[in-house]
Amino acid sequence: MNIWSILGIEPTDDIAQIRKAYASMLKKHHPEDDPAGYQRLREAFDEALKLAKKGGFGQKQKSLLFFNEQEEQHERNDSDEDDNVYDDDDINIDTYDEADSDLYSESESNDLPPTSAPMFHLLYHHGETSQEKPVNERVDEFMDKLDSLYTDFPSRCNPELWLELLNSDILWKVEMQSLLNERILAYLNEHYFLPSEIWELLEGSFHWKSLASEDPDVFLKKYPRIYAYIYKVDFFTSEIVYSDLLTTVNMDHDSYFRCREAFVKAWFYRRLEEAEQALNEAMSIFAGERNLLWMQIEFYRQCGNLVNALDACERYINAVENNNETVLQHARILIQIGRLTEALDMLESIKIKNPDQIEILSLLGQCYMRLERIEAAREVYQHILKINPNDSDAVIQLAKIHRYVKDNIPYLKRKERRETKQKLIKEWSRPSLHVRLKIAGRLLLSNKWITLFFLIVLHITIAVSWNNHVEVSPWGYVKQMIHPVPLPEMTTEEELKNVPEGRNAVRLKLKNVVFTGIQIVEWGSEGGKKTYLLQRKPEKKENISGYYCVGSMGNSALIFLANYEQTLEIYEKKPVEIEITGYIQPSQGIFGEIDRWRKFTGHFDSYRLSDQIIDSSDGSSHNERLPSIPFMIYIFTALLLLFYISLIAGLNRIRRYLRFY
Repeated sequence: MNIWSILGIEPTDDIAQIRKAYASMLKKHHPEDDPAGYQRLREAFDEALKLAKKGGFGQKQKSLLFFNEQEEQHERNDSDEDDNVYDDDDINIDTYDEADSDLYSESESNDLPPTSAPMFHLLYHHGETSQEKPVNERVDEFMDKLDSLYTDFPSRCNPELWLELLNSDILWKVEMQSLLNERILAYLNEHYFLPSEIWELLEGSFHWKSLASEDPDVFLKKYPRIYAYIYKVDFFTSEIVYSDLLTTVNMDHDSYFRCREAFVKAWFYRRLEEAEQALNEAMSIFAGERNLLWMQIEFYRQCGNLVNALDACERYINAVENNNETVLQHARILIQIGRLTEALDMLESIKIKNPDQIEILSLLGQCYMRLERIEAAREVYQHILKINPNDSDAVIQLAKIHRYVKDNIPYLKRKERRETKQKLIKEWSRPSLHVRLKIAGRLLLSNKWITLFFLIVLHITIAVSWNNHVEVSPWGYVKQMIHPVPLPEMTTEEELKNVPEGRNAVRLKLKNVVFTGIQIVEWGSEGGKKTYLLQRKPEKKENISGYYCVGSMGNSALIFLANYEQTLEIYEKKPVEIEITGYIQPSQGIFGEIDRWRKFTGHFDSYRLSDQIIDSSDGSSHNERLPSIPFMIYIFTALLLLFYISLIAGLNRIRRYLRFY
């Protein structure tokens, strides 16, 4: 089988096609799964690259194909002969012409005799392999080339140079890929100011996204900058216009990029003083990048520094371009400063080419209103409503004009007063309530549909979570918090047995109460296991959760679980008559311990031991202890309130809209 059959392609001198074929076949012959197949594939790939770099596939290619065919034939007929012995009859040397001898002369061994193809093949690869450098040295050479490419800024932004580097032979060496990949990742995690097309080339070559998907947390921790770029979540450097910096000379580009990044990051986290300092440092290095100039305008506007925002806007117009968006920004700042005439001139000039752009018309209306050119403002806002009948701002501004005209009617002459009233009645005759409600509903759905959606989702989520964890209606929960249900007093064992199952508290009086000496000790992981400790005097320890006492109720002896304070009082006064409140609980195997205690002490021998146990250790004083509310319900409720505030603001805006409709 010749080299092209191994690679699975036709003979070619296209290096890119050879590498593509090699990469495809490498999936079938992985070094770990098929070492022999990989060795054949690697040798075929090396030979194909060698031929492609020399160029041409005439007599040389025919000779090489002939060599490979003879090698296969020789291997088939070699079972009875020594592998290293070849007869002259195996190859017809007379068939070689001068071009074939050129192939030998061009080999790395200039004195190589025209012998059989297998011998040529072995000597050819032996000579090439013996000259290969160590892996670390070759990786260092590649990283030096990468660093040189990154250091020279015009080269850094040149995709062709990166493509040439990424087509280096070393990237196709399987034994070097792991080390090389780690070195490149570590380097680019520190030197990450690259255009997006370069990142796409790198991702296409190394497939880092697939590597990161195997363990995103580890990859993010080790290579945060690489992660940000491959998943396009970098908000601080992704909008750099690298082409604006290509003409710069003797500039420290990375210092500029880091100052710019620090500015955007500080601005994002609302550290405005730090952001302004970083912005000034970046602008002192280079003041010609269009996106940074635009961000400078927005930054000063948000900070309320309108004078600096206006200066930045004028610099942007002079340095970059004067389009509609820039003019609108300029006019907006002029209106905020109060230079209305200048803003009006700008807006009227761009309105000629964009007569139906609502943002231009809205700013024009603001100028006219502040200049008290009421009729002009009315025409502008009416034109906006023709374009978009649901524009609430236009309706509100027309309502203000209506109110302004109505308030000034008393100051007009009689004839003008009558004409103005008739005009207002004609223009502002209110539609029916049904029509206004339809408009309100349409406005609410168009402007607040996201808010309504989340309100529904949060209501459902809170209701489901409440039912799963609390099991009491919200109103019942509040009612029990404000007015706890009085506890019923039990006087006999029969009454105690009739208490409904569940967390129902009871109140009862016991006589001749004594401490049994039995204490519950919790141990193990998080107190998951319990045992009983017999001790004459109660002790207060962290791992002791309760103390068993016994008292008489009628003809029955009743066991109850007390806390330390109750038990200490009983122990010091013994016997004592007390009133307790608590819940009926399972026996948990305590009856055997109590029987042994009774036989040992002789207490309550004449009483029948009740099979009910009361837990009074928490000192409950009302019926049905309220379950705790999960923390997530508080979070969902807070989010619900925020969405309701947004909805109320929207409803108030619609109310103002309908008030003058």
